[in-house]
Amino acid sequence: MNDFVKYALYFLLGGTIVSLSTYFGSHGKSFLAAFASTFPAITGATFVLIYLNGGNEAIVSYAKNLLWFAPPGLPMSFL
Repeated sequence: MNDFVKYALYFLLGGTIVSLSTYFGSHGKSFLAAFASTFPAITGATFVLIYLNGGNEAIVSYAKNLLWFAPPGLPMSFL
């Protein structure tokens, strides 16, 4: 996969997430807007894309650093 296709895929993925959040938020569906923004599949997609581009070392490093954000992120999930 060449760089143009890769970055086009990233752009479409990010744009879809932002568009869904904006659409739901503007129609008074704030719960769905927040869900679209924080959906766990975003993390899963990030894992896959980092693995494809950086291999095992990059994904292990990312996972270790992601753990730093889990404890403060959990209380925000219940707000």
